[in-house]
Amino acid sequence: MKSNFLSPRYNLSEEQSFEEIKEILDNNKHYYNKAQILCVALKKEQEWHNLLCKIKIFPKGFQQEEHSNLIYEKINFLAQCENINNLLDFFKELKNGIIPIANEQIIVDKNTYFNEAMGFQNQGNGNLPFPGYLYCSKKSATNSCIPSEHLLSANLPFYPDAGMAIKEWAKLSDFDGSQDYRLNRISLFLPECRAYFKKIEYSSAKNTLEINIIKNDSNINLALKGIYSDAYINKQLDIKIKPDSDKLEIVFDEKQIPYGIELYLIDDKDNLYDYHKEDRYRLEGKQRVLLEAIEKDKEDIIKKAMSSGENEQIEFKPYIKKGDSKINEIIKTVIAFANTKGGCLIMGINDNIELIGIDKAILKDGSLEAIKNNKGIDEAISEYIIYIKKQISDNLNIEIDYKIDPFQISGLQLVLIKINKGSQELYANCRTKEIYVRKGSNNARPDPDSELPQLMAKKDGTKQN
Repeated sequence: MKSNFLSPRYNLSEEQSFEEIKEILDNNKHYYNKAQILCVALKKEQEWHNLLCKIKIFPKGFQQEEHSNLIYEKINFLAQCENINNLLDFFKELKNGIIPIANEQIIVDKNTYFNEAMGFQNQGNGNLPFPGYLYCSKKSATNSCIPSEHLLSANLPFYPDAGMAIKEWAKLSDFDGSQDYRLNRISLFLPECRAYFKKIEYSSAKNTLEINIIKNDSNINLALKGIYSDAYINKQLDIKIKPDSDKLEIVFDEKQIPYGIELYLIDDKDNLYDYHKEDRYRLEGKQRVLLEAIEKDKEDIIKKAMSSGENEQIEFKPYIKKGDSKINEIIKTVIAFANTKGGCLIMGINDNIELIGIDKAILKDGSLEAIKNNKGIDEAISEYIIYIKKQISDNLNIEIDYKIDPFQISGLQLVLIKINKGSQELYANCRTKEIYVRKGSNNARPDPDSELPQLMAKKDGTKQN
């Protein structure tokens, strides 16, 4: 399917939807095994109505998940395998308002069809470890809420509520209860089996990206399109993949450490087969590739900072307890960096430039809920980072461009706050109205007669005489 199918499309016509699905089935029919249909049905006035129906096709050689039919008094969990050749006939039954499954006739809205294409999905889709296409019917007009009472039967598994039963039985790890978008719908996942990424790996030793590709259809001409970025540049990728090759190696320059990548596997007719997108803060793919590169970057920042000591763009802090007034020192530094050249604030290094971490101090911090509830150091650090973010947000006059990450070095936990230089605005503490700039290793107020007018003029883009 065309690469512009990456974005969701709504209000497809029945003809358009049917033709797209038929095309995908035809393109992949040599690689498909059987379709699995899962349906959760609620009893209403002696009739069974669809609450959630999930259809996905398993490729040949891929083990299907096992699902037993569970028949409770007011809710049924039904599973059925369907031959691929019969699948289009099954879709036609939906038009009559029926889901035929496990010798039952489950009621859906009449004229139901897949009129929403949710966009091409990569291997992190949560359905199958293959890229593919996700289609959904519109949300049913029937208002079916999830029963809150427990499911208790002598010969069936016990569940505290139907929501937990749906999550476990249908294997929906991301199920969002009564807010889940799949409720009162029918969803269909069609895997793309002709070509996809088998493995993407980054080697810090060689500073290379190694890509393995599965190519089941020898008639398609593939290319790798995309971009990678380091601290300074974005570089385009445009590599034609040889017909007899299933491996690629992208070699980065010695000083380039990739922080982000976007990779698209596409053919000469603009059909998309797989993609992977990743940077420091997000992932759209099966698993992280650049974690080693990103961690190396953080380690390099900290090692260089400890070598140079505090300066115009480096500040060290020990752990500051939640609620302590010393948190204002972080606010001052953030403001000063943003008003000057940007910089890094590293928590877990003391004034003597000793790596002390925040581990011991955070475990002693009785104000953190994660520690009170014995949830461990990782959750405590996450809670602390949320607290720092809130302090920055609540105390700055305008939104600031910064990133805050936990980091481990030499077995010790640190927090790295990286503040980018501000664009046009003059950053200040919105509560105290105080403005700071960075002078050497100190945060200082700009001289009101000389520095402040220049700073304001620079931010306004005007020239001072």
